[in-house]
Amino acid sequence: LAGGSFTTIANNVALSNYTDHTVTAGTTYYYVVTAVDTSDNESGQSNQVWATSPMELISEDRPVTASSINGGYLPENGNDGSLATMWNASDSSYPQWWCVDLGSVQRINKVVIDWYDRTARSYQYRIEISDDDVNYRTVIDATGNTTEGKTANTFTASARYVRVSVTCSTSGWAAFWE
Repeated sequence: LAGGSFTTIANNVALSNYTDHTVTAGTTYYYVVTAVDTSDNESGQSNQVWATSPMELISEDRPVTASSINGGYLPENGNDGSLATMWNASDSSYPQWWCVDLGSVQRINKVVIDWYDRTARSYQYRIEISDDDVNYRTVIDATGNTTEGKTANTFTASARYVRVSVTCSTSGWAAFWE
């Protein structure tokens, strides 16, 4: 906490830099440094600095499946890190779904979807999670969504599989860039 008490996270670090591997993504941390001489005399604290650990993108390049595929608009295009490729369902029937396997149970804080046709179309959808790819539970119900373009949904859950079930669109097929 800014200006608060501090907990020692490392001793005997003789380097000019240090990486704190105990952080939680999206959390702000405050740090001070002290020095200890060969007689175990500790200096006063340095000026306080802060850092916010970046959010980790856990879905990028993970295995995916989808309810359908339109030509070269493959399911893996939906999480390949490129806004030049996209996943697109095979037709305009609904529902359509896209699902990513995170490889193991992961903590999930947010799902951001960069939908196709950002300025003229809104998508209605549900975000569902599962540990076994059989039993899913809904964590976000956006079946009344009217936002065009990118959507961001914040929640806290843990799961191995994340499925986006598109229930409707104002026009066209289910499709997103990332």
